[in-house]
Amino acid sequence: MAGKIVSVFNSLSNSGKSWVVQNLSKNLSIFNRVLIIDLDPCGDSSNYFQVLQEFSIKDILEKRQDFPHVVQKTENKNLYIIPANVELIQLTHENINQDRIVHIANYLKTKFDYIVIDNPPCTTPLVQSWLNVSENIVYPVNFSSGVLFFLDRFFQEFEKMRDRIGLVGVGDGEEREAVYEKYRDRFIQRGEEPINLQIGQNEISKFNHIILSFRK
Repeated sequence: MAGKIVSVFNSLSNSGKSWVVQNLSKNLSIFNRVLIIDLDPCGDSSNYFQVLQEFSIKDILEKRQDFPHVVQKTENKNLYIIPANVELIQLTHENINQDRIVHIANYLKTKFDYIVIDNPPCTTPLVQSWLNVSENIVYPVNFSSGVLFFLDRFFQEFEKMRDRIGLVGVGDGEEREAVYEKYRDRFIQRGEEPINLQIGQNEISKFNHIILSFRK
């Protein structure tokens, strides 16, 4: 069975996106072979897993390095990462060959059960290309002031992907009820309640429900 690509995206900084990537990937890797692709030049996930950041996906896109030289093994069993580095900034406004992304994605899906994408908080051509090939898109919502505006804009921009997008609450905030009122049906749920994660807490059961949602 081919692997699945899961993109974690939020258009706002400090949304908990990388924390979701890190914990989702660790939980997935308990029973699956998992690869993280860190597309964020800040490299939060790369730093978290303490891997070398000499190369990035940019080297693969430009055919300067092969996968064995770029993919790093983490200390977690079954969990690997293609790290980020500052060179990714150079791809911010460059056109990306979608066929090249599709080729890379299809290859990786023969090697890993899940490929988890840690996206930067902006919709660059590189980000959009990976969203296009993702079977699931997880959007962490931190309910801070203004989040509903950015969420509306995201759904407008990616209307064709709407059925692949699952919202996950992260913490509390002043726009929580407004977001639930408008987008409750788009939240990944545990039972009849939308999943809401608390950074720094043990949320294994909630991440398990997120994982189960990928199989529907």
